[in-house]
Amino acid sequence: MTKTCAQCGSTEVKEFIAELSIARPEAMPVYSSGTLALCSACGFAECSVLERVLAQLEARMPRPSQANLG
Repeated sequence: MTKTCAQCGSTEVKEFIAELSIARPEAMPVYSSGTLALCSACGFAECSVLERVLAQLEARMPRPSQANLG
């Protein structure tokens, strides 16, 4: 099955193994690895994040009561 780019519709999408560092500006990063789909026509990239990584990111997000409102 050929993947199609969600941005430009090209079929020039290749999969790569990737290592990601994901963080909000005020938080420590969470590191993850997985598959990255990259369109060689327009440069658009897509990846999936494991549930455990999502949980780590959620745990590092400030709660509304901790947010800087000013």
